[in-house]
Parts: sequence; structure tokens; C-alpha cells
Amino acid sequence: MKKQRTSTQFLSLLLYCLFAVCACMMVALSAQAYQQLQKNRQNDLNTMNVFSYINNKLRENDVEKGVTVLNIDQCSVLKLTSVEGDFETATYIYSKDGMLYEIYAAADIEVSLDDGQPLLACSQLSFELSESSVIIYYETADQDVQTMTKYLRAGE
Repeated sequence: MKKQRTSTQFLSLLLYCLFAVCACMMVALSAQAYQQLQKNRQNDLNTMNVFSYINNKLRENDVEKGVTVLNIDQCSVLKLTSVEGDFETATYIYSKDGMLYEIYAAADIEVSLDDGQPLLACSQLSFELSESSVIIYYETADQDVQTMTKYLRAGE
């Protein structure tokens, strides 16, 4: 009788240990899934912020010959030109060192990328200009490329 009781206790203890191990594995897997969800959410938020900012800037400067794409120091730069009274201004938008930068200056002044003001966390950006649209390529922290196409009312 004692031997059967000992084996029953051993089986109960074994089942309890198996349950504890499974519970720990479930918690570890859930934590990993939660971390991945948070990372994806942060990447999506960063992408949305960058695209929203650029979209608003393009909407403000959607005038004839107001949008150009430049290559300054091997960096793709979106140049938005506008006229305020008699004064022509330019806004330069680009990404560098993990940040989105902007330079606001007179249109005829030569600018350096070191003069920009950091705005948002941003991976790699590049721009492509066609006759009636601007395509923005945004490489996320996971090396996933997201694109946004902004159609211009005024054309190139």
C-alpha cells in the first residue's frame, strides 16, 4: 500500500512540475510576442509620423515648380520652394543619422546638411519625383521599405 501511495505522490509531483514548466514557457512566449507587437507598433507609429509630416509639407508647397528632389552629399533631399511676398524661401527635408531633418532658408542660399534641425526619429528616406507625383521611400528600423506616393495638383 505504501509503494502505491509513493508512486501516486511521485506522479502528482511530476504532473505539477510539468504544469509549472508549461506555465513558465507560456509566460516567456507571451512576453516575446508582446515585445514584438510593441516593436511593430513603434515602427508603424514612426512611419506614420514621418509620412504625415512630409505629406503636410507637400500639401503646403504644392505649387508649380515648388517641389524638387536633390542629391546633396549622397543624401536624397526634398526641396520645397514657396514665395512669401517678394521673398522666395525653400524648405529642405532629409534623413540623416537616424533623424528627420529640416532646413528653412532663402531659396538662393546654398545649404549644408549640417545646418538642419532634427525633427523626428527616422531611418533612411529617399525621394523620387515624376511629372505629377512624389514617391517617398522610407526604410524602417527592420530594413522594411514603406512607400508613399503624393500626387501633386500643380505638377512638377
